[in-house]
This record gives sequence, C-alpha cells and structure tokens, in this order.
Amino acid sequence: MCTRAERLFREARFDEAAAAWQAALERNPSAARAHWGLGRIDLLHSRRLRARDHFAAAYQLNWRDPAIVLAYADFVSDVRLRDLLLRNVAALARNDVRDGVRDAWARLEIDRRMGAKHLSVIASPYKAYRLRLEPWVPDGIRERGLLIHARIEGGRLVRLLLDTAAHGITLTGRGAGLEPIAQAKFAGFGAGFAVDAHVAIAKRVAFDDLLVENCIVNVAETAIAPGVSGVIGTDTFQQFLLRLDARSRSLELLPFADRPNPPAGLGDLWIGEDAAPCTDCSGLQETVRIGDLLLVKGPMLRAADSSYSLLDPGSSYDGIPMERLSNQGGSRGGVVGIHGALDAAALPAGNSTLIGLDFTSISDEQGVQISGIIGYPTIRKLILAIDYRDGAVRFLPHTR
Repeated sequence: MCTRAERLFREARFDEAAAAWQAALERNPSAARAHWGLGRIDLLHSRRLRARDHFAAAYQLNWRDPAIVLAYADFVSDVRLRDLLLRNVAALARNDVRDGVRDAWARLEIDRRMGAKHLSVIASPYKAYRLRLEPWVPDGIRERGLLIHARIEGGRLVRLLLDTAAHGITLTGRGAGLEPIAQAKFAGFGAGFAVDAHVAIAKRVAFDDLLVENCIVNVAETAIAPGVSGVIGTDTFQQFLLRLDARSRSLELLPFADRPNPPAGLGDLWIGEDAAPCTDCSGLQETVRIGDLLLVKGPMLRAADSSYSLLDPGSSYDGIPMERLSNQGGSRGGVVGIHGALDAAALPAGNSTLIGLDFTSISDEQGVQISGIIGYPTIRKLILAIDYRDGAVRFLPHTR
C-alpha cells in the first residue's frame, strides 16, 4: 500500500496518495513510511504542526530510515540532538543523495557555527517595505527577468536574479569575500549533476532599508546567468507576504497582520496553528510546496486541470511538455540550465517565449511529476502575490 502511495505521490496525485497512506496506517498502525508519507502531504500544504507529529511518529517507529530521520530533524530545535540525527543520516545513507543527505554535513557545520543563533533574522523594523527591482536584459533586447540589489557585509552592491525556484542566496565566483564554512552541492534546472559549491554565512545583508542578519549564502563555482552576481529565492523574504509587480518594478513586503513582532527566524515562522480558511479567494491558485519549489495546479499555460507547473519568474520562458509541440512544427534546440542542457523545442516564430521541454530530469530530482513552467513572460503580465506561511499563491490583474 505504501509503495502504491509513493507512486501516486510521484505522479502528483496527492489526494490519492494521502488516501493510500491513510489506508496503510489503518491496516498497520506501525507503518512508519505511512506516517512519513502523510507528513509529506501536510508539508505540501504548509500544515507544519501536523507534519511534525507525523514525522515524530515515523521516527519512533523506524529511526534507521534516512528519509524519516532527515524529515524529523527539520523539526528538532535542540542543536545537539539535531547534530546527532544528521550524523546518523550521513552514516545510514552514505552516498545516497536522493533524500537530501548530501547537505547533512553542511547543516552540521552551520549548526556548529551558529549555535543557538537564529538564521535569516529581520534586524530592521518589522513593517512594510517596497524593494526596487531592475529589469534583466541579458541580450540587450528582451526583458527576461527581474534583478534585486543587495549589499552583503557592507560591501559593494550585487545584482541578484529574483526567482521563486531558488532557495536563499546563491553567488558565483568569490562570494563577496565570505568565509567558506562547508562544502555543498548546488542543483539547478537542467540535466546532469549538481555542481560544486560551498556554504557561507553573511552576518548582514541589506536590501534598500531592509536588513537581514545571519543569512546562509551558497557560493557556486559555475556561472549562473550572464550579467548577474547570483540568484535570490523569494523565500528569503518569507517572513512577509510578498507582492511582486513587474510592471512597477517593485517587490512589496507586507507584515502579517496577526504577527505584530517579527519571527525570530525562519523555523519559528512556521510552527503555529493551521491557517484560517481563505475569506477572499479571488485569484487564488491551488499551490503546493515541494522543497524549495512552488507548484501551481492547472489550468495555467493551457495545462490539464490535474497537472502542476513550476512557478519560476527567474525563467526567461514559459514551458510546456515537449510532446504537446510535436504536431505544431516547432524546431528542435537546446536550453541551457545551471548544470546542463535541456532538450527543447521552440514554437514557430511569433511566440518565442513558450517552449517545449522534457521535464524528466527535474521531475526525477524533486520526486514529483512537473508538467510546465510559469515563467517571467506570464508573470510580468500580472501581479504575483505569495504567502509562504500558509502556502498560497495569487495571480492578480493590474488595476490600470
């Protein structure tokens, strides 16, 4: 039953997967993988309290399963206990990277350096901010994304490509002089393997008048995109409600109305009661979160109602499955990702921002079937609102 549930999960049939895991648990209350699976379903929908309880139950039933231990460790606040859990993960899984084990040692080093300090702490007043953005025009002709300026450790300004499909801050080259504290891998959208990188901690990162302290920064050895210093994930600002307006070149950060004080760190934001039902659902898209990625359910990009597309304003293109272009005369070509090339087929002239892609590699990497990319060409036409805490995405029309 659990095997069937995991297959349904990979096919993005999440409701059916949840039902199968629940049936497995009713048949066998000691089924650790059933608790783990139900915890993953809760994480999809930002139900962190329920996910924590399922992962804790799974760990009590099977503390030798690397995937279960790693999931449980994310909810352990005691540094010494988390250190022990991550060491166990590394020992149990050895070179198995599928469950995120490749970053366990980096996380241990971060814990050692930071101790009881929180990561990504808002050091300026917890209020509304409006961050200025700059168009990214790598070929000097077409606008393909948005850049945000940051000043790291009081140094020079760096230009970072804004992206919902990235996690935190990733720099290339020397990493603004930050001291390496651990080795890691950096995975991007493309075929092949993750590239070498190292992890550093920036004590201060300023975005206009917003100051964030103790930020994890990945420094990749491979260039990410022309004309940029790196990439920044929108989850860097997840203590706020986000409102991205490409037309006005702005990213608004709005404090949560029920949180008069800023959360101490990223983890503290999530552990609380489940969100109240939506009272104004206009423009609301059914959204799930897989690791660092936000997936939006159809019918965006003429997708099937049951399929999920990756929300990715850092992508210069909207993408649909290759086979949907097979009868439209699209010419074959390649699209280069951060660590490899993707087989692609461009639509006929006149719609060069929509391309066909083979989503096999990214679907395998994330363990879920992804069937499209909602990239910058679509996002620039709308106002994108993101609520990371409650797992919600809205596409709102411009009022003028």
